[in-house]
Amino acid sequence: MGKGRAMYEQTRRMGAVIPWLTRLGVIRLTNLYPAHPDLPPKQRAQIEAFNSSIQQWVTTVEEFRATPQTNAQVSNMGSLGDKPLAVISAGEQSRDWLEMQDELAALSPNSIHRVVKGATHESLLYDKGDSRATSTAIEQVVQAVRTDRPLTR
Repeated sequence: MGKGRAMYEQTRRMGAVIPWLTRLGVIRLTNLYPAHPDLPPKQRAQIEAFNSSIQQWVTTVEEFRATPQTNAQVSNMGSLGDKPLAVISAGEQSRDWLEMQDELAALSPNSIHRVVKGATHESLLYDKGDSRATSTAIEQVVQAVRTDRPLTR
């Protein structure tokens, strides 16, 4: 996707600078990636400390640099067999992104793909209502593995 390629290129260029800015304390001072405001204070402090750590940024940069290889691996995967797979998508995404999530869910005939209307990527983790879809899907996959039964649709 065009947006994805542009984000990849921007992140790749920033990747050379961000670890140095982190070492100098600039990332902590600017709170570049703040914790979600609805989190309890202790968890917010933990996430903010993690988000300003050199290890977090080095890992993030490495992850983005590996995007082309990761995409190629997924494209060549073919199938997960009948392993349970849950894909939860934020409804506030582009049509292209949601179609790619459909393709991801198609890697297993034993899959579910739920689009949470009005949700964002972040709200699937932090919003009590939206995160319920995420935790429910995790529980369903665990139950399917434990009982050797297909996912409930």
